Amino acid sequence: MLKKDRSFVFSFLFLSSLLLQVIPVGAQEVELGYDDGGADFGFLAAPGTIAAVKFVCNSPNPCQILKLKFFVWGEMKPVNVKVLDSNFNPIFSHEATSYEGWFTVDVSYANMIIDGGRPFYIGWQWISEPPRPWLGVDTATPHDGQSYLGTVGNPGSPKSGEDYMIRVVVREVQQQVPTHKAGVLQHFDLDYRGTPLNSDGNDQTTITASPCSSLTLFFYYKEGNTGNPYIIRIYPEWDKNNFIADSDNNETTESGGREIGGF
Repeated sequence: MLKKDRSFVFSFLFLSSLLLQVIPVGAQEVELGYDDGGADFGFLAAPGTIAAVKFVCNSPNPCQILKLKFFVWGEMKPVNVKVLDSNFNPIFSHEATSYEGWFTVDVSYANMIIDGGRPFYIGWQWISEPPRPWLGVDTATPHDGQSYLGTVGNPGSPKSGEDYMIRVVVREVQQQVPTHKAGVLQHFDLDYRGTPLNSDGNDQTTITASPCSSLTLFFYYKEGNTGNPYIIRIYPEWDKNNFIADSDNNETTESGGREIGGF
């Protein structure tokens, strides 16, 4: 590992905490990082090696990854910038030629959505020989233990006393609660003698059945929003915990859903 004296001074909003920095950068966007903005030294590694920082989007909703940021200097040779899953396997990789300072890669076009609370890594992979450029490292306290140096599928052990200068900009994706227009029950017949889809003209809502008899139960609905799953179940008066007929929705949907059409 090669060392280099600090030669860059930057000013950032820094939350002095053992927790991840959250730096507002725009409407509904936040920048996540562990470094304090000042590079104490830089380092190189062999081609194929991945320097990465682990992040978690602490949100009840999923987050979209918008930008990847790396603090670099030196000879600007191509590198691979990566997003890796919790097992250190790439879900996004892009070859790019960086520039000195905070090198930013816009990846919003990839529409990468990460579940809230699920770890992921932002990685920097050297691909040239000799490997260039240098990646900045912050050694000032606090040390968060979220920086790794490994290969695909193997992040290695977290570094102690070092925070790699890698950041990510994310945006919480608000989950929309769907609004559905319910269907309207038009016929409910426990003694149906017609031909679907037509009523037999006598909707009986109660009936006495003889043992071993066979009856056709008829439900007919005016359709609401199309595409919504539904289920109908009939619970007898003598056993309200077990249904005796249903609409055969694979028995997987809880009762009480909306019917959207059919009979």
